[in-house]
Amino acid sequence: MRATLDELSSEMGNLKSFVESISPINELLKSNADSVIEKYLRGRRKLDYVAFIVSLYAAFESFVENLVWAYTKLESSRVQYSALPEKLQRKHLKQSAELLVRARLGEGRYSDVTEEEVVTNLHDCLSGQKIYALNRSAVVHHDLNLRSDTIQDIFARIGIDNVNQKARKMEALILWQKMVVGLEGFPSELPESTISYRIDNFVERRNQISHSSTNLDNYLGSTDMLDLLNFVEAYGKALYFILASDVLRKRYILSAEDSKKLALDDTEGPYYNGFVVIIDRPDINIAKGQQIVASRNDDVTQWGHIVSIQVDGNDVEEVGNDAHTQKLGLRLEFKVTKGTQLYLLKKKENVVW
Repeated sequence: MRATLDELSSEMGNLKSFVESISPINELLKSNADSVIEKYLRGRRKLDYVAFIVSLYAAFESFVENLVWAYTKLESSRVQYSALPEKLQRKHLKQSAELLVRARLGEGRYSDVTEEEVVTNLHDCLSGQKIYALNRSAVVHHDLNLRSDTIQDIFARIGIDNVNQKARKMEALILWQKMVVGLEGFPSELPESTISYRIDNFVERRNQISHSSTNLDNYLGSTDMLDLLNFVEAYGKALYFILASDVLRKRYILSAEDSKKLALDDTEGPYYNGFVVIIDRPDINIAKGQQIVASRNDDVTQWGHIVSIQVDGNDVEEVGNDAHTQKLGLRLEFKVTKGTQLYLLKKKENVVW
């Protein structure tokens, strides 16, 4: 699932390089006061804008579809088909049928999909097979452009309700808002209306281009392009964090099979701005670099690694379950506050890290 975020970050990096190249080139051309050059600049401005909006939307749409599929695939490997959200089951059934009736399987976007595969997967799901596979095209299908309401509906169908209400509290979007408005008036939460407006305006620009109704007065300059790009990237990170947190919650917080709840010392710490905590020595080995998850009220709030371990003021690489010490100091990659619960992962997690 982490690959979806990495791919988005890569696409955003490429687009940032493109946008940052626009102004220097235009400034160089404008230094030549020629009517032909001026006409070229007007045409180039339109082409740059069109290329940016189309590419950004394509990257965002691909990210949403890939993220939804990665999450759903993980869920389907964890529970039986009948335990999946009812909305997802209905969508999967309806869209699988639509694939068989209306889609040109084996062609275009369905070039790697066959009728046999769709039928087999659907049969395994409906007949209660313990091992089953969902039809990806049915899961990620959406008829409408990715406006705010459509995104909310897509995530609700996989069991994540009110995704924008959750996203507004995510660090990535709060930091984006801080970058836009500055430290003064720095919010603890982003207004949900800001998310809706930004997304819907972005989609409307994409639709205007699709219908060849671009207006010169409505073009974005390079500064506004970067602002939109930074918002889309932050929103994507927020969506990823919401789904990744849910995966970790179900795997390691609600189930203790692959994790160990650590006993934090309520009388000491956290120290060093929340990065250092004191814990009772667990009855399993604990090592530097080990993965750890933080939660409040059974909701995952952070995750990362143990940066260092101290015993009696000395750095150690590992502490066994037979060690004589009763207290350990842990430096973490993230901040915690009093009341945070920490869960030590017993084996390496490679889905969201």
